[in-house]
Amino acid sequence: MTNIVTLRNTGGFTRMDIGYLYMLGNDCMPGIYKIGMTRRDPDARALELSKATGVPTPFKVLHAKKVFSPALAERHVHQELAYCRVNDSREFFRARRTQFLLAAMAFEVPEVEFEV
Repeated sequence: MTNIVTLRNTGGFTRMDIGYLYMLGNDCMPGIYKIGMTRRDPDARALELSKATGVPTPFKVLHAKKVFSPALAERHVHQELAYCRVNDSREFFRARRTQFLLAAMAFEVPEVEFEV
């Protein structure tokens, strides 16, 4: 499965990078959330992170938003929530879920339905 979407526009075709921003929670870290990005399934990423020996209980996906330019979106969300960051070298934040959702909104891929 590819995460590149090709759209036709008036000037030809545009390739767009698609991925996910996620907010993970862990019962052993109440009120602290891991906020990051992946181009794969967010549940698979949570499972991968949960296998680390330093993690006492599994991470749970609390929110996952499909976004354009996931690396750029992640950087934007981290900058918006910098004042909530637990450690400057880690992706953990003491942020409310609504803060994450608002910061991610600018990059969210809209759900579009087409009638045939």
